[in-house]
Amino acid sequence: MDEHRPKGLETSKPVGATSHSGSDVHPKNEEGAAPDLVTHTTKAAGEVVEHAKAAAEEIIDHAKSTAGEALTSIAEDVARQAPEIAQRVRDQAATVADDLYRSGGEYVSRQFKTYPLTSVFLAAAVGYGLGYLVSRRA
Repeated sequence: MDEHRPKGLETSKPVGATSHSGSDVHPKNEEGAAPDLVTHTTKAAGEVVEHAKAAAEEIIDHAKSTAGEALTSIAEDVARQAPEIAQRVRDQAATVADDLYRSGGEYVSRQFKTYPLTSVFLAAAVGYGLGYLVSRRA
């Protein structure tokens, strides 16, 4: 049966005998083991926090650069499309202005046809007012 046991694992302790004092791992006494454990744990926790902080900063930097690249791309697209959009707006504004000019002219024509006497008095009043303003400045 001993021939199946792996070599190098032989111990001087009987099977089932364990040591709860921790003297096999750390040769210090029990009074010094607790502060050492706290110091070691605190140091390890600090290292983990520093590593996490560095990783978070790296992720934030990457996110900033990615967002900056995306915004730059969007701005370039808008700059490329701006002349085309301005041309469309100008064309539509010209069409709307023509339509308003025509409808306004049609409206005035209908009003003159519907109320001819009122139109004559209104034109006379406007002419008198403009003449008065021009003669006062001279």
